[in-house]
Amino acid sequence: MISRFKITIANNVVINQYTGCRNPKDMIMKKNIIVIFTLLFACASTAGAQSDASITWLVSGLNNVSQLRLDVNFGTRFLASNGVVVQSSGDAVPIAGTCFQTAQGGVFCTFSGQQGSTIILDLQSSLNGTWRTIGISGQTIESGFLTLRDIF
Repeated sequence: MISRFKITIANNVVINQYTGCRNPKDMIMKKNIIVIFTLLFACASTAGAQSDASITWLVSGLNNVSQLRLDVNFGTRFLASNGVVVQSSGDAVPIAGTCFQTAQGGVFCTFSGQQGSTIILDLQSSLNGTWRTIGISGQTIESGFLTLRDIF
């Protein structure tokens, strides 16, 4: 075991040829940096992990919106939702928000919309429901209906 740690003295400086470090403090620092990068890589790799559910709704009653597509990740109390609003032209606008289960068994979600608006989804236990866009001063700008298309 000691042969793995070949130590030489050159110009009165002790160098551990196994680690390339000049003193034990350098070796500890090198190990800490490796641990930090390993943890960062582990966190980054889970960020690209598959979502718990992918849900698509057909949207009716809204101007220029045809679908809502969300990837949902289940937390202990809340659901993190990321996805896109698909416009009638086929263009997609990114959206992110938080959802929670209601006492009635449905789901309530809020998303930050464009120009300071808030998008509120009020879903029944069937996951069909309503969409309301609320303006910055609290007025309802538009409302529509969501019909569950598919869930994976």
